[in-house]
Amino acid sequence: MGRRMQSLGRLAAALGLTAVCIAPLAAWRFGLLGLEGVLYAAGACFLPGVLLAAVSDRFRGSQRVLHMLLVGTALRISVVLATGLLVLAVRPALSSPEFLLALAAFYCVALAVETRQLVGDAGPHRPAASSSLAANASPRQPQAQ
Repeated sequence: MGRRMQSLGRLAAALGLTAVCIAPLAAWRFGLLGLEGVLYAAGACFLPGVLLAAVSDRFRGSQRVLHMLLVGTALRISVVLATGLLVLAVRPALSSPEFLLALAAFYCVALAVETRQLVGDAGPHRPAASSSLAANASPRQPQAQ
């Protein structure tokens, strides 16, 4: 549970920082509609991270990272695409630039954070036996003659 919360915390912090950077530009260029677009885009990109964290315990074994990468990509693309289409259909006043520019920025940040997390989880593989052998090895003592 701790690792999941850490992962979601990193994603939330990265998306929050992105929102802090993008929101003033969106407000200056598009007004309140720009801020609304930033809000929807941040939510659309955070939701796949929550869903991936919820199902991450189901993956085990040597292919865990690969499976999580594939499921994460499918979740990210489908949720962001569905949310994007839904927002544009329900809020026609929110035209493409106000929302889609923010969505692209948040998508890239979420992709980078989640990929970094998965790559960090994979890490370099070292067999446990070799590390225990190295720890127990002692230098050879010269034999007395």
